[in-house]
Amino acid sequence: MPALTGRAARSDPDVVRKRRVIAAVVVVVVATIAACLGPTLSSTEQEAVVVQQGSSVLIGDVMIGMTGSASITISPAAGSSSSSDTITSITRGSCPGFALQLLPLPASVIRTCGTGSGTGTATMPMTATAPETSDLQEPCTDTVYTFGVTYSPTAAGPASCTITISGSTFAPLTVSAVANGIAPAFAMDVTPKTINFGDVRVGNSGSQPLDIRNVGTSPLPINQPFMINPSTGFSVTNLAVNPIGPSKTETVTVTCTPPSATAFNSTLVVSGGAGSQNVVLACRGITTNLNLTPSPADVTIRVGESVQKDITVQNLGGASSTLNSISVVPTVPNVPITIVSAPPPGSTLGPGSSAIVSMRFAPTAPQASGELAKLRINHDGNMIRDAVINGAALETTMAVFPDTVDFGPVCAGTTEMRDVSVKAGTAGGFTLTSFTMPAAPFMFRAKTGTPVPGNALPNQGNTLEFVATVMPSAGGTKAEGSVTLNTDIPGDTAHKLSLVADILPNGVGASPQSMDFGGVIKNTLSQAMSTEVRNCSDAPLVIDDVHIEGPNGTDFSIVIPGPSELLRTLQPRESVKYHVVMRSDTPGAKVGTLVIGGGTSSVQIGLVATALGGGDGDGLGERSYYTCGDCNSGGGPGVLAFVVFLGLRRRRR
Repeated sequence: MPALTGRAARSDPDVVRKRRVIAAVVVVVVATIAACLGPTLSSTEQEAVVVQQGSSVLIGDVMIGMTGSASITISPAAGSSSSSDTITSITRGSCPGFALQLLPLPASVIRTCGTGSGTGTATMPMTATAPETSDLQEPCTDTVYTFGVTYSPTAAGPASCTITISGSTFAPLTVSAVANGIAPAFAMDVTPKTINFGDVRVGNSGSQPLDIRNVGTSPLPINQPFMINPSTGFSVTNLAVNPIGPSKTETVTVTCTPPSATAFNSTLVVSGGAGSQNVVLACRGITTNLNLTPSPADVTIRVGESVQKDITVQNLGGASSTLNSISVVPTVPNVPITIVSAPPPGSTLGPGSSAIVSMRFAPTAPQASGELAKLRINHDGNMIRDAVINGAALETTMAVFPDTVDFGPVCAGTTEMRDVSVKAGTAGGFTLTSFTMPAAPFMFRAKTGTPVPGNALPNQGNTLEFVATVMPSAGGTKAEGSVTLNTDIPGDTAHKLSLVADILPNGVGASPQSMDFGGVIKNTLSQAMSTEVRNCSDAPLVIDDVHIEGPNGTDFSIVIPGPSELLRTLQPRESVKYHVVMRSDTPGAKVGTLVIGGGTSSVQIGLVATALGGGDGDGLGERSYYTCGDCNSGGGPGVLAFVVFLGLRRRRR
């Protein structure tokens, strides 16, 4: 597509004829690539590296219980000559469900340029070599770094995670991974899947909680009474709430009351609108004079905290009992359960007397719910009495959406607001005790109905809702601020929420003000980059001039909006996005400027890229591709390549 030249372009018959030809192609291109257009870059042309996908990468919709993924590619900045930059670290925020798949660090991002035949081969995807010498002026080889990001949702709803890329020679870059958890209408999760009551004296009872969680989108009915097969020795309380609301958890109590001194094994069936799940039950009735209370004992706690549990040892017999030794026997290897205090070996309990054994559970890593250990008491020679210690170490994380509040382009003198949701992203709940107020021009407040302090229920059981606001008074700057969310989460008591906005002056403004396409193989189309143009005046603004100029202006083309929609009227505060691609027949640095004018105002967006050697392939010189963070359209790359091929053929006539 030739560069547009405003009023002159509209009046030139030859240009008009070409526009009509291109318009049909653009319509199809728009429909095909709309979902594939990458967001704006997080870097500027001064930085040594760029993120090919821009400031965010879309993982998309992911079903609960599944894992979605995307990749992020870092390459040398366009326009640079030979360079080498080292990536020292790639980290993510406290984002439940997100994980990074990193190749060994530090890694190098290298552009090697010279004259004559290119040598060497890039070692990662999105690389290029220059195998030919006939028409190469400056063959270059890029070595880029690609890593993966995954998301495994535990509840429905949007989620995001800020990823920070640091290096030895460039300013840190941030990329937001965005995903959306999808839940079926009816689904449930039952925890734990096994309950071992251990030894329970005949005539006594041992009890354990059982959580039933609705992980679907509709109210979940549960069949009651619960079926226990066989039922001898076991019982279950009824649900307090039935059906269970979406994202809610209800707890019932399972009890073993052994009628005789023998082992009892059974299966508890939890069934309803989401099918059924089985819970294995085990209990052993004993007759002994040594009674342990509680038995079993539950020590569930959040990771990073500790809980102390006391077990009372009582002699119910008519004669004295000697306690030979008291110890913890782990069921889970290296479980952090220790005895704090206990009667010394050889202690005697007279008839009716008792003693206290204190244990501490201090987990430093998540642990699934179930049997963790046994408190073993060796008494009266070599008799063994065990009390089962059940529990879990709950991971506690804060899920904030969005993870970074990016207001984008904001007109000076206006007010923009963004909703912020805070949830407990995993099995541990927390209390949000307070938050700090950001510096001007930002503000932050809780919505009506969200108390502060407020409790965030486990597994995204509720939402704490807030509003972030930006009220800039002057334009032409990039505003940055932060809010600290204070909680009782172990290891994350002060969670930082970043706020950013591009403040535009009166008239016509654009964000970002540069597009860096990185390295692009010659004779192919680059990924489309975009800028958002906003009317920051109080009157309608007629955009009457949109064109690309500069030393290599003809190598850049506007693909969206189409030619007939480039010149339009923006109402006050209204915006439009312009998407640009790059294609060059010759290698080397490419520089251009996207000019957008309205009345007496105009903005200029710098365009930079590096055309790399290669790309001739079968001699057609028409191959093209779009690199998409997440392309889910039905047409796929084949349709896109065919459409762009036609567009380029039209262009060359």
